[in-house]
Amino acid sequence: MSLLAYNLYRQIVSLLESFKYAIALTLFQKFIANHAEVLIPKEEIQVHLKKKRNLPLLLETMNEFKEVTYSFLKHKKIQFLELHIPSKIRAIFCRGNR
Repeated sequence: MSLLAYNLYRQIVSLLESFKYAIALTLFQKFIANHAEVLIPKEEIQVHLKKKRNLPLLLETMNEFKEVTYSFLKHKKIQFLELHIPSKIRAIFCRGNR
């Protein structure tokens, strides 16, 4: 693991009180390893994350940064949202995995 990755995981832990003793692999599995759709309209970048058990905690934590702009992203904001899959598609997907 790179020093940058390690420090990023430590930053995540500092924001998530209930995971302050978690190891990097646990953080990766619970928060980072996730399917997402990224939309980039003119005003902000939207990251739609697939539903996972700890997603509400992550969304609540990231909500604190919704007004922050990033110069390297042309001063856009990043908004983290739950990915909503239409129920018709979800039903087909769930049937196919049985």
